[in-house]
Amino acid sequence: MALLDAGQRRISVGAWNERVMSGVHICQFFADEDERLGAVTGFLASGLGDGDKCVCCSDNVPISALGSHLSSVGLSLEMACATGQLSIAATSDLCFSANRFDPEHMVGAMRDHGVSAARDGWAGTRIVSEINPTVFGWDGGGRLIEFEAAVDDLVGETGVTALCQYDVRRFDGAILMEVLRLHPMVMIRGVVLRNPLHGGGSAVAVPGAASREVSGGVAGTDA
Repeated sequence: MALLDAGQRRISVGAWNERVMSGVHICQFFADEDERLGAVTGFLASGLGDGDKCVCCSDNVPISALGSHLSSVGLSLEMACATGQLSIAATSDLCFSANRFDPEHMVGAMRDHGVSAARDGWAGTRIVSEINPTVFGWDGGGRLIEFEAAVDDLVGETGVTALCQYDVRRFDGAILMEVLRLHPMVMIRGVVLRNPLHGGGSAVAVPGAASREVSGGVAGTDA
């Protein structure tokens, strides 16, 4: 049974013309910053335009670029923040609790956003978060896949629409395959596709996936 009785609706996620059902878990694999930023601004702009409460968790979203994009589609960054429709926070604010990567803390925060958005009269909730590979250097970092599985359950229960961003240059391909299986939709090079591997399926190569060695440690290992 859904936690919120807001009802599903067809929404744009800013990447293609076809509209999708709200309450979907999307993974973006990106290979450059323009691609990542374009997805963030499009996702947030479409959410604000649809009357959704929007949350952006990232350590690298240029406020000026976001403001310019919103202005170009008739929206105001300042107004969205002032009314509480848009919240911008560092990735660590969502991901870490007591200096640990904490899936329970993260999923609880996402659930709270969904509950408060419904209480405050917003049409829905959208959350975009960039997943930083330095997570594997943190205590509890090996629970990343557990977190993604919990989010996949959460969106179905609450109607929250979530976009998780992964830099394919910095994550091990095996980790990205596990991530892929936990998202019913995937965004690659600006195109959103239904994911036939959701929940299982045969392995395929993730375009541009990095080798196992990453800055700050080895992707896919716990501290």
